[in-house]
Amino acid sequence: VHWLGSKALKDHWEEEVELIRSEANWTRNFFEFKACFWENKEESSGNASDDQGQACYAARQSIIYGRLRDHCYKAFKEE
Repeated sequence: VHWLGSKALKDHWEEEVELIRSEANWTRNFFEFKACFWENKEESSGNASDDQGQACYAARQSIIYGRLRDHCYKAFKEE
């Protein structure tokens, strides 16, 4: 009886580890998507003064999401 309980507990934690790894990958992919999204917004901005402000905002957002992505790669790297 103890063996079955131990096996169930082991299986539970193996599943939990798999879910956490998947969530780490989803997080990295999300930050990568947002960084690319804002890079494209920055590149598609025109030269008018309003567009220049939008381009600056898009550049800043791209940098923020790029740093978050890089931090995730460092924090979640496989050992």
